[in-house]
Amino acid sequence: MQITIDYTGLGQAITLFANRTEKGGNLGSDRPNDPDGIEIIIGDPSFVNVVDLSGTDLASLIDLRAEKFNIFDFSGGITIKNFVNVIGSNQNDTIIGNQFDNILIGGGGDDLINGFGGRDTLFGGAGQDTFVLGENGNVLYRNSGFEDVAIIEDFVSGVDKIQLTGNRSDYSFFNQGSTNFIALDNGNGQFDFGVDEVIASLNSSFNVANDLIFV
Repeated sequence: MQITIDYTGLGQAITLFANRTEKGGNLGSDRPNDPDGIEIIIGDPSFVNVVDLSGTDLASLIDLRAEKFNIFDFSGGITIKNFVNVIGSNQNDTIIGNQFDNILIGGGGDDLINGFGGRDTLFGGAGQDTFVLGENGNVLYRNSGFEDVAIIEDFVSGVDKIQLTGNRSDYSFFNQGSTNFIALDNGNGQFDFGVDEVIASLNSSFNVANDLIFV
């Protein structure tokens, strides 16, 4: 039998852990008697709900875009609705955001982090992480303005990677102070303010030749 846990109307954010759900506002936690039977968890859409696997050692897929959550050592998975932020496990996770302004934290392990769109804040954490700014021929964060941008907070040159689609000539790179930017170029090889669309900012330097991968 399909089990759905619906927190719509709770009036508080929830945090989904691997084995329980914590409710905000000192409302306590839920530990289902049959967690394997749960197929759908719905958060209150008026609040910023979180998936937190920081205390686990099992690699996971958390895909907010597809509303899917799966710990790889277990069969199946569950549908999660109205979640915004994710904290990954200590292993190699795949974390995908949605159209909202996500905060995605990889944690330990070699993580793949894809904010998908919106004004996202991305942390890889420890390990060799890949930040996805393009996939399947599609450039992410290409909508105009700084409300659609990936803010990469802890990129480590020589360790982490940035995934783009297309080739080097499709992008321009520039910096302002200690912040480095990646923009979708208009074809002249240099950043033109008001013309080229910024898709990412990094608070550390990166090597164009070695830190970027193109798909």
